[in-house]
Amino acid sequence: MATPITTVGAGTVLDVVGRTRDFYVVRLPPAGGRPAGFGRIAISQVEIVQGVAPTGPPPPGVLPDDAFGAIRTNTVPVGEEGIGVFAFGNVGVTMWNASNTFEAVLGSSTTPMFGGGGQVRFNGRIIIEGAVERFSKNGERVFVTNAGEVFKLGIRDTVRVTPVLVTALYRQPGHRVAFYGGGGFGQYFFKEDSEFADPSENISDRFTGYHAVFGAEFGALASVLKAAVEVQVASVPDALGTTGASLAFGEHNLGGIQVRVKILGGR
Repeated sequence: MATPITTVGAGTVLDVVGRTRDFYVVRLPPAGGRPAGFGRIAISQVEIVQGVAPTGPPPPGVLPDDAFGAIRTNTVPVGEEGIGVFAFGNVGVTMWNASNTFEAVLGSSTTPMFGGGGQVRFNGRIIIEGAVERFSKNGERVFVTNAGEVFKLGIRDTVRVTPVLVTALYRQPGHRVAFYGGGGFGQYFFKEDSEFADPSENISDRFTGYHAVFGAEFGALASVLKAAVEVQVASVPDALGTTGASLAFGEHNLGGIQVRVKILGGR
């Protein structure tokens, strides 16, 4: 939270030297034993009486070194001081690493994914996020020859993947767009069951995975809503490749690349 350094009365004329977000950077005259210096004042409280209002930070050399830390780009974003809490929902598409296996069994190696979760934000920059996602699709059991030919067996096969993820992110605020990136880990719950299969032939297991996330968050859609677009790259080693089509294709990783849209609500 910024600390006020002085007050000025209505009608005081100030020299505006720059702008940072919703504030003008102004030159302050000496007063009450305080030397001349610089400060910020809310744009809503200022009326430009001469010239054109600046739209960016003060030019190099206008301010002395570290005139006041609040105008540096690494300070707390205005309105995001303290702890913020957001809930979100997301929808996206995943391009699976085990492309041959998913293509053979489900008919496509690119599938939809849905999810949701929550975030805790510290000063608008450090984010700790938890999320649960879900994918489920019916396909067919297949037989893969040594030559890689795929024969459909006409037996329903259902694949479900449920990732539970924890992610740490660093967010760089901007005037209209905030960029962020980070990484984390999770548990991937994998189930596969088929019609007429013996229970021992069905698969229900969980695996540890790791991921990196890069995204862009756009300005509020309303007072408490934000939208984001993300790319996630995940690796879930040694989750496949012990039976069935994944064994025949030699594919072991359950991870992939996911592109998703996220809607967040909170403050």
